[in-house]
Amino acid sequence: MMIIAAGPDKASGRMRFYEHIQIVEAMESGVEDKAADALRDHMSDFCSRYVGDLVQGELQAAAG
Repeated sequence: MMIIAAGPDKASGRMRFYEHIQIVEAMESGVEDKAADALRDHMSDFCSRYVGDLVQGELQAAAG
C-alpha cells in the first residue's frame, strides 16, 4: 500500500518495519484488543501519511 500511496521513491524511507513486528507480536499474544489496537494504530498512521501525499500531489498539479 505504501508504494501505491507514496510512490516507489518515497516508499522505502517511509515503511515502518518495526510496526509490523509489533502487530505480529500483538497477534501472537492472543489478546484480540491488543492486536486490533496495533493494527488500527498502524493503519491510521498510514492513512494520515497517504492523505498528506495525495493532497500534496493535487496541490502541485494545480500549481503546475
